[in-house]
Amino acid sequence: MSKESSSPRYLILARRLRAEILAGRYPVGSRLPGELELARDLEVGRASIREALRVLAAQGLIQTTRGTAGGSTVRRVDHRDVIRMLGEDMETLAALQGCSVQEMEEVEELLEVSAAWLAASRRTPVQLAKLWSHIPTIEPGQTPTPAQIDTNLAFHYDIVEATGNRMLHLFAEPVSIVIHNHFRSRERDVTYYQQVLEDHRHIAAAIQARDAEGARDEMQRHLSHLRSGGKSSPRGSLGGLSFGL
Repeated sequence: MSKESSSPRYLILARRLRAEILAGRYPVGSRLPGELELARDLEVGRASIREALRVLAAQGLIQTTRGTAGGSTVRRVDHRDVIRMLGEDMETLAALQGCSVQEMEEVEELLEVSAAWLAASRRTPVQLAKLWSHIPTIEPGQTPTPAQIDTNLAFHYDIVEATGNRMLHLFAEPVSIVIHNHFRSRERDVTYYQQVLEDHRHIAAAIQARDAEGARDEMQRHLSHLRSGGKSSPRGSLGGLSFGL
C-alpha cells in the first residue's frame, strides 16, 4: 500500500490543495473556493475539506475566517513558516529512523561550514554584536543551565542569519534543531561545554576579522569536536568532511 493511499482522506486533500497553491493556481492573496464548492469538485464530504483547510492553515499557507463573509485566503509564506514545516518533517524522519543521525550530521556540516564562510564576508556590525552576545560566560567547573545551552544553539542561528541567504537559513536551522534535540538529553561533562565556548569564540573572532577561510576551518573543527564528545583536536588538524570553498 502506498503512503498516499494509506493516509487519511483529509491529508490527501491537503496535499492536493497545497500542490495547487504552490503551482500558482491560487496565487498569494486569492481566495480558495468555498467548502461546498471544493467538496463538490473533489467529490468528498465537507468534513474532509474542513480538516484539509485546517492543515493548510496550520502550515501557514492559508488564513481562514468564519462568518458569512469568511473564507480561506492564500498567505504570503515567510521563510520562517517553511523552516518550521521542514523542522517538523525532519523530526519525524529522525524519530521514525527515516534517516540516521550520521546523515543529519553530514548535512549540518555541509550547511554550517558554508554559512560560517559566507558570514565572515557579509556580517554587519549589528549581527556581529549579536553573535558575541550569544557566547555565555560559564565558569570552569560550572554546569551550564538549559538557557545557556539554548544560547549556544542561537549562536549557530546567528551565523546563518548573517549570511543574508534565506535559502541557506531555510535548510540549516531545522537541521540544527533536530541535531540539538537529539543530543540534548545526553549527559555531558563540564569540559565539553568549555570546549564549545572556546570553539565559538574562535569562530566569532574569525567572522569579526572577516577571515572567511578561518571561519570555515573553525566551524569545521567545532563540529568535529561536537561529534567526538568535545575532545579537542590540534589547531590546523581538521576532521569530518572535506570542503573546497
